[in-house]
Amino acid sequence: VSAALGISMLQAGENTLLRASQLATPTLIIHSTSDRITSADASHEFSDRAGSLCEIKLWKNMLHDLHFELDKDHVLRHVVEWIQT
Repeated sequence: VSAALGISMLQAGENTLLRASQLATPTLIIHSTSDRITSADASHEFSDRAGSLCEIKLWKNMLHDLHFELDKDHVLRHVVEWIQT
């Protein structure tokens, strides 16, 4: 990742957190607490700031691509159940 891209990504993340309260669409965030690529804490903060339209599900002992993990069936089942409610 170039410095310019890295800075741009950080700024976009900060802007997203600042605008979280403007969320107008029901949103499910799935994130692993062991993700080394993106921040589960930032996802949790976004969910807190977004309010009741945003639900977060944190998964333990998984990495970044939850839908490719060994326990992917549980992840996908949760997503489908969320969509159906």
